[in-house]
Amino acid sequence: MKKNKDKYSPVIYWLTKKIGCIIAKKQQNTRYFCPDNVKKLRGPFILCSNHVGLWDPFLICKPFKNGVRYITSDAAFRNSIKGWFLRKLGSIPKTKGVRDSETIRNMLKVFKKGGVIGLFPEGDRSYEGKTMPLNDATGKLLKKINLPVVACLNHGTSFSHPRWSEKPNKGLVEFHYRILFTPDQLQQIDSDDVQNQLEKALSNDDTLWQEKQRITYKSGCRAERIEHAVFICPECGAYASISSKGDTFTCGRCGNGWQINDFGFFETIEEGKNAQHKNLRDWIAWQNSRLKKDLLKLKKYTELFSDKGCTLFSGFKTDPLKHAGRGTAHLINKGLEFRYENGSIKQFPAAELKGLTIQEGETLEFYHDEHCYQFQFDGFVSACKWISTLETICSIS
Repeated sequence: MKKNKDKYSPVIYWLTKKIGCIIAKKQQNTRYFCPDNVKKLRGPFILCSNHVGLWDPFLICKPFKNGVRYITSDAAFRNSIKGWFLRKLGSIPKTKGVRDSETIRNMLKVFKKGGVIGLFPEGDRSYEGKTMPLNDATGKLLKKINLPVVACLNHGTSFSHPRWSEKPNKGLVEFHYRILFTPDQLQQIDSDDVQNQLEKALSNDDTLWQEKQRITYKSGCRAERIEHAVFICPECGAYASISSKGDTFTCGRCGNGWQINDFGFFETIEEGKNAQHKNLRDWIAWQNSRLKKDLLKLKKYTELFSDKGCTLFSGFKTDPLKHAGRGTAHLINKGLEFRYENGSIKQFPAAELKGLTIQEGETLEFYHDEHCYQFQFDGFVSACKWISTLETICSIS
């Protein structure tokens, strides 16, 4: 069997890290709070962090002399150019939501060389800067590997460069570090305790942080593409009716509008009227609750929404995906249906889907029957609308 050669390039890694940190300092005003005992730590060890920004991997590794090798979604390796670059950075591919023994073996190879592995236990990036549930196997993994664990807590990225935005807003982003576990400490507690302490260490709520900090974010485009994240109007209940421009966003059905102020909070455009939700966190929480109510009202196999102009791709792990057809995507109360242009239908029950995630360009991706599928939409369609609804179906089934 041919062995996969490690293609990690320290030169490309350090050059990328240096350029990334310089750009982030200028565009986002990054600040680091790293005690000496963390700075002096040498590999092998594990670095765990909450995950909000696209550039988090290049930023949180700044205090360390060791190169940090990240566990990265296998989808990122499918593009030949991007895959080559990620391998030069030492990234290790992992299929989301699927146990992968090859990933563990690759991690152990890095540790044997005195390297550092970077983990984002949430498995995905947060839209509102509130830490999502961690992968429930992380505590067992840390316990089994029994190496020092460093926790990095990231504040402010959801205001400075939110997931739904294409442009950063200069304000403040903070990175706080501490040694969470030593090998001796890991030996003295069970995996459940490891998991619980990790969850506490990575717990973040950017909205609470910003309410205290009151950092200003001046850009002129604070609301652009927020419809990636907010897809239900709180005034009329319409789906996918919101559009944005500059610092404002409006509902195309009822005409209500909002603006994002200098502090990143929501205000109504109409003078004297209070916004139902003054921040993205509360809007998304309400949106998830509304989704649940609407889905419970649906009769069997009835539709909640659909999007035309959808291209279906299929493949496996890091292999390039192949075109599998054109048609319309339909969200029904049991999951997802893809109706081909020739009239045939392929069903994807929500309970059978694994690794639900959103790739770049608002692309919906998941695994079903050991195959990877991507839904790529023409024009602008919120993939968050799809993944949030499918996850809600699973939670109420």
